[in-house]
Amino acid sequence: MLLSFIKYSYRILATLVVVLPIAHNVRNPSSIVSSLIYIPLLSLALAVFFIYFDKQLNFLVIKQRLKNTNKKLNQQSLIKKRYLNKLCKGNHLSKQCFRPQF
Repeated sequence: MLLSFIKYSYRILATLVVVLPIAHNVRNPSSIVSSLIYIPLLSLALAVFFIYFDKQLNFLVIKQRLKNTNKKLNQQSLIKKRYLNKLCKGNHLSKQCFRPQF
């Protein structure tokens, strides 16, 4: 949940930073060279930079979700194994409990 909040706030911040040079150029016009070359190149470079880090952040979120899912699955399987062990020991059928039944 926290990583999702960080991801969305990062995207909002990245959008603002990429649009900021364009908005500044519209509000305070400067020379034709900076308006047609430098400002678009700066915005493009910032966009590429933020897209790269957005991919890294998505990878981190997916990795964290998989880690949490694996923990839950391991805990559930341990609970089932413990239950089966108690059941088999109580019935003295330890050899037959873990054989597949066809």
